Amino acid sequence: MTGSSVYDGMLLDRNTDVRLWNRGGIKRPFGIGRGWKKAFRGTERAVMSVMVLPREITRPRPISEFSALAEAVAKIVPCDELILLTTMPRGGLQVCRTLLSGEPAVKRYGDWQGNDRVAWQAIRNGQYVPTRDERSGGSPLGIGLTPSIAVRIDGPVFEGLPGVLIALHRSDMHFDAVDGHQAAAEIRSAYDAKMRGGPSASKKPRQFVFSGTTSLLPNASLSEIDAKLAQSIEHQLPLIESKAGTDGAPAQFSLPDSTGNCWPVTFVRFASYPALSDGPVVFVTLHPETRDWEKLDPTMFSADPELSRLAQAVSFMVKHYRRGPTLEEVASSVHLSQFHFHRRFSDVFGLTPKELLYDLQISEAKRLLSDPRQALAEIARHCGFSHQSHFTSRFKQGTGLTPTRWRRVTVSTGRA
Repeated sequence: MTGSSVYDGMLLDRNTDVRLWNRGGIKRPFGIGRGWKKAFRGTERAVMSVMVLPREITRPRPISEFSALAEAVAKIVPCDELILLTTMPRGGLQVCRTLLSGEPAVKRYGDWQGNDRVAWQAIRNGQYVPTRDERSGGSPLGIGLTPSIAVRIDGPVFEGLPGVLIALHRSDMHFDAVDGHQAAAEIRSAYDAKMRGGPSASKKPRQFVFSGTTSLLPNASLSEIDAKLAQSIEHQLPLIESKAGTDGAPAQFSLPDSTGNCWPVTFVRFASYPALSDGPVVFVTLHPETRDWEKLDPTMFSADPELSRLAQAVSFMVKHYRRGPTLEEVASSVHLSQFHFHRRFSDVFGLTPKELLYDLQISEAKRLLSDPRQALAEIARHCGFSHQSHFTSRFKQGTGLTPTRWRRVTVSTGRA
């Protein structure tokens, strides 16, 4: 095949692998080439969905550090499978890495994650050793396995957003009770050594979860952030919780802090989230900072090839935001159609590609504004804005202040 083709919203070309999924799991993998039409012929009824995997993106470097982590964990608790989960800016849990669980199981977990009491108990309490009933409760991940222990991991992907590491063992294996606190401390130490190269400093929380006005995460309190920003969030909570029919759809707000600076905040309401509450639950997340997006590693999402590709798109925008790439250009960089890319990016990260682009541009503008010698027109061009008036409009929308006012305030207070 010459050029490229679009199938189910995804761009296919010679550098693409396709996997067809049916009720029995993986039907067949094949490369797109001259025989691609013949390969699809006769599969329409059997195929339930299509996974498109760009070869240069979905064959990352070997994740030997995660295998080494699993070996270290196995010396602490029984461990036949190891799963790393992270909370996401859009709320909820996402599978990052696994040893054994395949892509279909990872996809199923996305629909089931609101029932994962084991993971959320660990996030709330630091660690959790499941009861016998919970070990036999089942999960889309680790079929035929039961959890040995779940351990909270701070910021595995984004600073201020917690994650959890779950060790599982064979269901027929006898499992003696362990000291949860001691085992968790040893597992965290192993995680820091194998995955981070050393211990990490704790960060202020950036995600909060509420049922009504009750905080559901004891280690994530609004009292740890700016007082006026916390009040702004509390004011929005009843409005978000009352909006039935918007479940899972992120709502974006730009909320002020006590200095007049505005923070992008995402609210996501779930009518049902049994792992945390019997009633509606609202996730509130302060957008990751620019340095978090810059450090985002696509291999951290090796369990989900599609999400790894979206992380690749983030890396592309971080690299090229100064010239203002178009949606088409960003989507093409990861071999996705514009519509599919925009929809999935927003679903996964809780903000649109354009909103992320503006966040990156405004963050760079703030850095440059700290130097009073830099002209506004020069800063606008450097950050990818077509003209100074557009820059001023977007900057005020994102921060609550004009660039000139922001420069005056930050220089006078020394908080640039």
